[in-house]
Amino acid sequence: EWNRGDYPQATTNYYSTLTNKITAGGTKTPAYQQILKDTKLNYLGNEYIANNYNEFKNKMQQRYNEKSPKIEILYKQSMDGALQDVKKVIGEIGYPQGANRVSYKAEPYNAKEGYSLVTITFM
Repeated sequence: EWNRGDYPQATTNYYSTLTNKITAGGTKTPAYQQILKDTKLNYLGNEYIANNYNEFKNKMQQRYNEKSPKIEILYKQSMDGALQDVKKVIGEIGYPQGANRVSYKAEPYNAKEGYSLVTITFM
């Protein structure tokens, strides 16, 4: 069984390295973008992060306006707290136009301590 404590912490920030390579451009850019998505490190981008309730609500509202059927936000909140806040925000701002149902989940996000990855899907 793999034990994180058996290995030293990396001194290189993998997210920064990948985003720098993407910014630099080149033929490998699509591969770096795919690695970012596959490792779920793309959620470390500012467009995904909400550090408090108001930021969370604003990001949800922004995604509504963009008519995104699926909203993903990295939220500084426990999983239970995040789910309660999703309900609260939906209660305040309703469903996006045309949506009849919603499903949502929160999962731990190991790359940023204290944050949960919240996924909200409208149908």
